[in-house]
Amino acid sequence: MALLLAALTTAGCVVATPSPNDTIAEDQVNGGCPVVTPLTGGGGTGAPCVTADADCAPFCCTCPNGDGLSYLASECSIGSCTDPATACDDVARSDPSLCP
Repeated sequence: MALLLAALTTAGCVVATPSPNDTIAEDQVNGGCPVVTPLTGGGGTGAPCVTADADCAPFCCTCPNGDGLSYLASECSIGSCTDPATACDDVARSDPSLCP
C-alpha cells in the first residue's frame, strides 16, 4: 500500500501519515488547547483505530521548552491509539513549529 500523506489545515488542524501504518493529528489555537477542535476521536490508549483525528482521543500536551504553549495531539499507530506521552512526543517531533 502506498504511503499516504495528507494535510488538513482547517481550523489549525494538521493530519499527516508519517508511515504506512501510523497517523498523527494535532491542533493548536492561540497557543493553548482549544475547547472546540476538529480532533473528534474518542478512543483511549490501545483502542482500535484507522486515523488519529477520527478514532483516537486527543491529549493536551505542554511544550517542554517552558514557553507556556500547549497543543492537542492524537496518534494511531499500527491500528491502535497510542498513550498520551507517545502522541505528544511524536506530534511535537513531526511539527517543530508547535513549540518554537
